[in-house]
Amino acid sequence: MIEFSNIFVFVVASFNDPVYLEFIKLRKQIFKRYGIPHMFVYDITSNDYDQNILKNHDLYESETDYFVEKEIVQPPLSMPSIANPHLNPHMVIKFLKAIRLIDVSKYQFILRVNLSTYINFPLLLNYLNKEDAPTSPFIIGPRLKIKLPDSSYPLYRSTVNEFISGTCMIFSPDIIKYLQDYDLTNTTELYIHNDDIVLSHIVKQMNNSVLINIPMVNWCKFKKRSVDLLKSILVRCKDNNDRNQDTKKWKYLMKYVDRIN
Repeated sequence: MIEFSNIFVFVVASFNDPVYLEFIKLRKQIFKRYGIPHMFVYDITSNDYDQNILKNHDLYESETDYFVEKEIVQPPLSMPSIANPHLNPHMVIKFLKAIRLIDVSKYQFILRVNLSTYINFPLLLNYLNKEDAPTSPFIIGPRLKIKLPDSSYPLYRSTVNEFISGTCMIFSPDIIKYLQDYDLTNTTELYIHNDDIVLSHIVKQMNNSVLINIPMVNWCKFKKRSVDLLKSILVRCKDNNDRNQDTKKWKYLMKYVDRIN
């Protein structure tokens, strides 16, 4: 029987938007509610800016807040341009560094999630405990397809690429072990595209690895009653017109799913 303590969650976090601090606060409440092992992965900025923000709001926890220095890595000469250079390849590198800090043998599932995706942990636990639950090696999450642009590494140019969205990626332990040993100097692969596409690409090189779909509901496009969202494992809360609405939606879900007021 899988319990919450058998799950480890990495939260890729930042302070690029004022609403992110509230997301951090709410997610920490959820982790405390269920006793879920976790780590928030931030960028190091000048004068310990991020750490001071957390400390000023009584949110800093030295054992679960991890800061990674952004390295300047030169792309291969064969790549004419980089997809989202303000994010890549740092996003994938900081995740690959963070996973090296845990003993993967202690956990049955390892999650990588962004700040704004709400996870219904009771429903997720039910899913993972099903008799027909997936066996390793796998990544579970919203499965998408994209045609890579010509700016991507030439080997993958103009091909349709299937990947698990970085909004929520659930890894089997053997895949995390595989990624823990990944060579971070392999900049050719790390520069292919965004981190979720890169991670999915690396994992697909493992024998018998599979990408398994869990649907994610986008609240902004949801046409049914709000109460029906309580039946979804993953809920994307991102209103580009008013990000403050996102935390209100989280609090609604937390009230009725997690019993946190």
